[in-house]
This record gives sequence, structure tokens and C-alpha cells, in this order.
Amino acid sequence: VARCKEKMFGANPRFDYEKARTPRNRPFMEKALLEIPALQKSPKYAGQALGMSQAHLLQGLGRYEEAIKAYRVANKQPDSTWAVTDCMVALKQYPQAVKTVQGLESVGGATASRASLKIADIYRISGNKGKEVQQLRMVLRRYPKSGESSEAHNRLESYGVALTGGESEAEE
Repeated sequence: VARCKEKMFGANPRFDYEKARTPRNRPFMEKALLEIPALQKSPKYAGQALGMSQAHLLQGLGRYEEAIKAYRVANKQPDSTWAVTDCMVALKQYPQAVKTVQGLESVGGATASRASLKIADIYRISGNKGKEVQQLRMVLRRYPKSGESSEAHNRLESYGVALTGGESEAEE
């Protein structure tokens, strides 16, 4: 690949090779990041997927501020927002992370129930058990038939919190 006249032809296989070896392997993450500027110059390779790969590599290296910027540039929703939230939590920016996830909760559907449970996770990581319990109860009320509601119920039971109400219907 190094002998090819067209440099882009060699950059993409090198990037793919190094990216495939990146899980918990920092040197390969660094090497893969070095290939990205060359790939961004080519319209054939540049795009949203390359931007997400770059952001993911930055996040893996612990360069969270740069990763947040890269995720916002890539703008692959809702994946970018979930990843930005994870970076904010790693930076211990808990209030901003909660606000970011609340934006996803307004989307509705399965994303909303997942976002509501993610807010409880953020409160748990930050050490705010009172708000976590309050959020878990909100998940139970707002999304009673979702998988996230089941998770919230199990977590509340493990904390020894008294549960009232709930739905119990026989389905045939």
C-alpha cells in the first residue's frame, strides 16, 4: 500500500487496519487519528462516518473536549448526542450532561424512555441518590410499558425504596 502512487488509496486501508485494532490500544488509536486529515481531503472518504470515527477515537484517548467538538461536527443524531453526554459525564459536567439528555427526552418514543433512564444514571454517577430515585420514579410513571421502566423498578427495589402503584394486567 505504501508504494501506491495515489496516497488516498493507501491512507484508507491503513486507517481501517489501525481502527480495527483500537479497542483499548492507545498506540493504534493515535496512528488512526494521524490518517484522518488525509482522508478528510478526499470527497470519497470524508463524511459523517469519518467524523464519528474521529470523535470516537478522541473519546477513547480521553481527549473529551476535542471529542465533543468532533461529535457536534459529525451531527449523527441521536448517536452524537449520546456520545457528547458520555464525554460530559467523563469531564464531570453533570448539569450540562443532564440538559443535553433532556433534549433527547423531548424526541419521544424509545429514545425518550432511554434518555429518562440515562438522566438517572448521570445522577447515580454524580452521587446524587435523591435525584436518582426521583428520576427513576419518573421513568416508572412516564414510560410504564418500556424496558427502561423495568430497569428503574429493579434499581428502586435494590435500593429498598417503597414502590406504590404500577400496572399489572394479564395479557393473552
